[in-house]
Amino acid sequence: MTEIKITDFVNNADTRVYSNSIANSGRQDIGKVTWNNAKKSEFSFINKSNKQDCIDFFKEYGAWDDLDKWPIKELNALFIQMVSGDLNEMDAFDSYEEYEASEQVSHNIFKSGDDWYFGLYH
Repeated sequence: MTEIKITDFVNNADTRVYSNSIANSGRQDIGKVTWNNAKKSEFSFINKSNKQDCIDFFKEYGAWDDLDKWPIKELNALFIQMVSGDLNEMDAFDSYEEYEASEQVSHNIFKSGDDWYFGLYH
């Protein structure tokens, strides 16, 4: 189980740049746009030491069968999109406590003191 510190991202990233929808953005190509933005992001989370945990985490979704062949840059982009989507989802709640109490979210993101983390639990 790997927990990745995302505090700087939570405090400074515009998550809609990395995860958005046609309904919110009005753009038919928003998936391609957000993917390219995530690949170009200055935020770096995935590295050699946590690459396999990242692969294992995303394999459970069943959407990718070739993640072992992906470069770290693209795994990092996928992680950024996942974190951004979860943070966007948190916007629906009035407080972190309300988010934590909800049974309708994944709870991959959590706080510990003043820091934020994403758990690659699989």
